[in-house]
Amino acid sequence: MRINRFANNGASRIAYELYSHVGRRAPWLVLIQGLGFDRSGWEPVVSALRRRFRLVLIDNRGSGRSTTADRKFTVADMAVDVTAVLDRSRIARAHVLGASLGGMVAQ
Repeated sequence: MRINRFANNGASRIAYELYSHVGRRAPWLVLIQGLGFDRSGWEPVVSALRRRFRLVLIDNRGSGRSTTADRKFTVADMAVDVTAVLDRSRIARAHVLGASLGGMVAQ
């Protein structure tokens, strides 16, 4: 079942989804898309990744279901958005994977 969740970071509201199995101790993997894509872009690989990881899929600010009042923002702001999602989800450790701009956010 897909449940939209939200984390706040200042004026931004960041949408995300968690995929995990109850009681499973697999590591968390955060997936961050590139510019102009939302988390649905990961759909082709989600089922394969779920075999080894619990997943956090994030809509970058201004894409998908995420919103922001900020007209200008930086990659560092987007990295803090990811931290806000992890904090809201009480996830202390995670691997991070990004595509394109998402790779810069992950770094």
